Amino acid sequence: MVWLVGCRAGEGAEEGDAGAAQDAARDAAVAADSTAAEDTAAPPDSAAPLEVGADAECTDEEEQGWPRVELALLVLDGGETVSGELIATFNHNYWWDNSAPELTYALFEPDAYAPFPDDRSVTLVSSRDVRSVRRAVGEPGRVSYARLLRQRGLVLSQVPIEGPTHVITGHESYHREENGFGDYAWDLVLTDEGGARFDGDGTENADHYVWDAEVTLPVAGYVVEVVRDQPDNDPGFYKPGSLSNYIGLQVGGSYYVYLLHLREGTIPDDIEPDMVLPAGTYVGRVGNSGVTLEPHLHMTAFWYDADAEQPRYWSVPMEFNNIYVSPSPLGPGVFHEHVDPPGRSWIASEPFK
Repeated sequence: MVWLVGCRAGEGAEEGDAGAAQDAARDAAVAADSTAAEDTAAPPDSAAPLEVGADAECTDEEEQGWPRVELALLVLDGGETVSGELIATFNHNYWWDNSAPELTYALFEPDAYAPFPDDRSVTLVSSRDVRSVRRAVGEPGRVSYARLLRQRGLVLSQVPIEGPTHVITGHESYHREENGFGDYAWDLVLTDEGGARFDGDGTENADHYVWDAEVTLPVAGYVVEVVRDQPDNDPGFYKPGSLSNYIGLQVGGSYYVYLLHLREGTIPDDIEPDMVLPAGTYVGRVGNSGVTLEPHLHMTAFWYDADAEQPRYWSVPMEFNNIYVSPSPLGPGVFHEHVDPPGRSWIASEPFK
């Protein structure tokens, strides 16, 4: 469910060479999984104005499986133009805290990707500073956001919970209300074959099928934060502002992946910041800690905006790699080489039914 980050992005890596070393170590951990893919992205809907991922007119780039990238050109009040691939739009009208009639646009520039702390591949722009918006088609050969992340191995290579796992909430509902921290998150639970999340009346954590399930890392990364000693809630209740047990990873550049609501005391004691962990590492068990009403695993990718007046994380898209997806817990799971699974689907690293 919802949570507000108090993260220390890249702490202990203030110099560029330290950031490069982190990226090199992380790259070594994912070397087996970081081969660039050349499959065709699903054709997006271009009907809505300024919609993320809207398709552009294509040329011979399509022969390689990738269309020309559509760009958003934002003309600012001072006359300056900021351009890039629009990867996210954050609507402040929905926010729980400090809601306002404002949008924040996230624009991607592939040539600005670099090791932490020099990564400037995403630029955040407030609609309050924008005079007008235009579209344009990127130059031939321009690398899209999805393609760069695949090339860099910045993909989720496995589902963090074993077995068909239900995406109870994807990039919708209350995730859009979490002040830009949850727009591209997934909330994951386990169900029975009928789709029920718990046995009995669900008033005890142990009633929930996902409670105490093992959690493994879906991607390799450099550990930047660990919280392991926060109490778990009873289902249906939480204290406002309560903290979650979680682990945060830097996975390349200024991109991060966080796993939240882990059970108190289950994150191994030997997992600490400044470690590099491979995908598949056991990192704890599903709990009900923090701002949450029922046991589940909250997972999202972030981009860290170090240039903001108040530096912060923003939730950004990231794909799963080589998983199975179905609209039913009974399957059959359909294999996807690259996919962003929707809410109300079931996902697994292995075939099911």
